Amino acid sequence: MRSLAQKRDQTVKLVDGLVKKALRSLHRDLPGWYRREQEVVSLFAFGHLVPLMQKKGIDLGQLCIEGRVRQVEPKRNAKSHRKRRDLDEHAHRDLVLFSKRHTNYWSPHDQTEKDPIAIMEWKLWTPRGTQSRSAARCDYKTDVLWLTGNAEMMKVGYGVFVELSDRKPRIECARIAGNNVNENFFVI
Repeated sequence: MRSLAQKRDQTVKLVDGLVKKALRSLHRDLPGWYRREQEVVSLFAFGHLVPLMQKKGIDLGQLCIEGRVRQVEPKRNAKSHRKRRDLDEHAHRDLVLFSKRHTNYWSPHDQTEKDPIAIMEWKLWTPRGTQSRSAARCDYKTDVLWLTGNAEMMKVGYGVFVELSDRKPRIECARIAGNNVNENFFVI
């Protein structure tokens, strides 16, 4: 198994390709019955991203669901931890891809080695859910803002919005790398 610790441009290009292929595959696989974001993230990760990583010989130990990462800029309107200020320094993210196995926020490595290659934040909207479409989109935009504000500690970030209506599913993916935000990186 190879790790993704290689040149930045090569790594980002590889991850971009994997994400686009996996999102396209997910779109074809999505039935309309999902109600929770976590279920869609798991389906994406295990059903679509992992097989592509295996084909490329990438170590699956680099992938983490609900991974903890440091944060340069906390989420807007996030409540501060009164008793444990150190908890404000990190956040759980839906899907995190680290540069090598056994790397995470708690690793004894220096900070640059602990920073992830990629972070994906997901939002799901379904008419059977409790949240309005506009509220879900607002949460998605907040995720994109968080990824933008924390871009210095990752090679690339993706904000994914999945809309499961009575029609075909819709997936939007924004891509954040450095100061560049591509709101239409993937739309289907």
